[in-house]
Amino acid sequence: MQDNIDNSTRIIFDNDEDNTNSAKLLSWIERVRNDVRTRSIQLLQQTRTD
Repeated sequence: MQDNIDNSTRIIFDNDEDNTNSAKLLSWIERVRNDVRTRSIQLLQQTRTD
């Protein structure tokens, strides 16, 4: 996705009607990935202590 932003390549979530593009979505996707990673680590730690 970062490559698409850097190269100004249109990808499937570029939507002129919603004014949505790769650059706008990237920060949200990164945030969600970090949240999922954090939650996964929490669950692993919880499993180890149970």
